[in-house]
Amino acid sequence: MGITILPQGSTGPTGYTGYTGPIGPTGFTGYTGYTGPTGYTGLDGVDGPTGATGYTGPGNFTGYTGYTGYTGDTGYTGYTGYTGPGNFTGYTGYTGPTGYTGYTGPGNFTGYTGYTGYTGYTGPIGPTGPTGYTGYTGPGNFTGYTGYTGYTGYTGYTGYTGPSVVAASVAEINTGTDNTKFASALNLETSKYLNQSGSKTAATAAGTDTYTATISPAITAYAAGQSFLIKFTNANTGASTLNLNGLGAKTLTKSVTVGLSGGDILAGQELLVAYDGTNFQVVSPIGTSGFFTGGTGFLGVISPAAFAVNQNDYAPTGLATCNLMRLSSTGNNSITGLLAPSPVTGQAIYIVNVGAGNITLSSESASSIAANRFLFSASPTFQTDEVCRVWYDIVTARWRVIGEAN
Repeated sequence: MGITILPQGSTGPTGYTGYTGPIGPTGFTGYTGYTGPTGYTGLDGVDGPTGATGYTGPGNFTGYTGYTGYTGDTGYTGYTGYTGPGNFTGYTGYTGPTGYTGYTGPGNFTGYTGYTGYTGYTGPIGPTGPTGYTGYTGPGNFTGYTGYTGYTGYTGYTGYTGPSVVAASVAEINTGTDNTKFASALNLETSKYLNQSGSKTAATAAGTDTYTATISPAITAYAAGQSFLIKFTNANTGASTLNLNGLGAKTLTKSVTVGLSGGDILAGQELLVAYDGTNFQVVSPIGTSGFFTGGTGFLGVISPAAFAVNQNDYAPTGLATCNLMRLSSTGNNSITGLLAPSPVTGQAIYIVNVGAGNITLSSESASSIAANRFLFSASPTFQTDEVCRVWYDIVTARWRVIGEAN
């Protein structure tokens, strides 16, 4: 059997390529997770109080400033919160299936290539999730409050200012009419008023018989009742006057109105005198023991040892202050001179012979120095128990007999 070969037919057209299926839509982008919230920042710590300023003590002292309070610790910063879930990018949509390849038609025609399917839509990106909260700032590390500054202590009250006090001047003190000022110790000492020493009413008089002296503070006038203590440099020889601060010479008197006699004032003697409105009365006893200014008084009596020979410049112990001398001689002896008073004064002495022998007072005997001699018209002799009174004449510088008694 033979084989019949048939002629090959024409190739049919290629069938159309099936449509490529559309690409599936892109899946939605997942939501971005929420960001965790940021934690709260912790509160600042309370500032420690500043110590109180110390109270001001009494009397204008400023109080101590109080200590500044400690600064509190700074609070810890809180942890940052976790970022919430999310933020995933959405899945890309599936690519649609490729269309089927068309059938190959009869003949040699190549079928049309199918259209490429549409690319599927890309799904929308999902929204971004919210940012998570910042975590809370943990406790601690708070800055402490600054302490309060202590109160300043009260300033003490200023003491009251006393009333104004003014010192009186020396002139105002002397005038004695201002009753609103005080007398200071210094001005009072300088004023005319008395001090304890009495120096303001005391002075030293110069001269002989016409005495002058200065009282300090100065007196400006004589006034009855004034009294002064006067030291006389020289003895008087007779009637005398006293002139204070140049206010005029006033008569010095004894026994109120009697003028002074020679020897009433001793050299260096201090006498109290009082002004009676006319004269200066000598208030103090004048002279010394043995001076006779009025009535006789025997305040200084001596009894020297008996002598058996003549006595020249006779100077028994106690002679200068005696006014009665009890003498005793073992035989008939003479006294040629008697020690003159020193300072020179009008001393008067009673001489009593208490011995068995006679005693003669020799006149102007050269056996004694001139100032110690007796001056008589005739040398007196007095026997046992007889009395003779002698007085020193400061004008002639001799002892004179002024009285004898048997």
